[in-house]
Amino acid sequence: MGESTLSVDYGALVKVIGNFVGYGRDSTKFDSKQSDDVEEILQSGYRQFLYPPPLPGSDRGHEWTFLKPVRTLSTVADTGDYDLPDDFGGIEGPLTFEPDEAFHSIRIVGEAWIREKRETTYATGGYTGRPTHAAVQVQRTDGSVGQRYKILFWPEPDSAYDLTYKYLALPGKLTSTLPYPYGGMAHAETLIESCLSVAESRLD
Repeated sequence: MGESTLSVDYGALVKVIGNFVGYGRDSTKFDSKQSDDVEEILQSGYRQFLYPPPLPGSDRGHEWTFLKPVRTLSTVADTGDYDLPDDFGGIEGPLTFEPDEAFHSIRIVGEAWIREKRETTYATGGYTGRPTHAAVQVQRTDGSVGQRYKILFWPEPDSAYDLTYKYLALPGKLTSTLPYPYGGMAHAETLIESCLSVAESRLD
C-alpha cells in the first residue's frame, strides 16, 4: 500500500517552514543560513511533536501510541543477554511467547534482580530453561554513539524462543531520504503547527 497522498513529508515541511519565515518555498534558493534555520526548526518541531510539553494542570506530556511499536526477539540456546534496537527507549509490559507455546509471559524486573539470581545459580553450575524474568540494562557510552540497552534473561534460554514485546521508540531525524514522520497522515497538521510554533518563537 502506498503512502497517503495527504501525508506530510520532509520536503513538504521544508516548504511550509520556508514560506512561513519569509524565505520562500523553493529550498534550492535558500542560502546556507536559511537552510540551517529551516533544518533546525524542522527537527526541533518534530521533537516537540513527538514529545510535547505538559498541558497546564498536568505533570506530563501526551504519550503517542504510535511511538510504541511491537517487535520480536529470537533467543538462542545458552545465551542470556541480547542487544535491543538502536531506537529502543524503554519497554512496555511483559514479553510474551508465540501463541502455540503455552507458557506464561516473561516478567520485567530490576536489573539487579537478574544479577543476583545469576550469581547464586552460576555458583552451583549455572541454570538454563524457559525464561521467566527479564531486565533492561543500560549500557555505558563514551559519547561516540547514543545510549544503548541490552535485555537480560533469567534463566538463560535453553532453546530458541520467539518473544514479542512492546517498546518506546526513539525516532531518528527527518531527512530527504527518510522523509516520513511517525504518526502518518492523521497527525500531519499537528506536526506542521509544532514546526511553525518553533519558527515563531525562534525567528519571531
